[in-house]
Amino acid sequence: MAEVERCIDTLARHPKQSPVVHREVRRAVVRHFPYAIFYRLEERRLIVLAVFHGHRDPAIWQRRL
Repeated sequence: MAEVERCIDTLARHPKQSPVVHREVRRAVVRHFPYAIFYRLEERRLIVLAVFHGHRDPAIWQRRL
């Protein structure tokens, strides 16, 4: 959990560092763990859409949009 929080803190400082993977959704990989954070930027806010295990079907988080 601490690595996820560190990753989100980094994203808050550098929100455009991660690539866009679907529409306006960006993906940041959590270091040392097989998880990714899917998020979108809305004006000055970072909206976390999902923290997702890398082996799961990406269609699952895409349906949440």
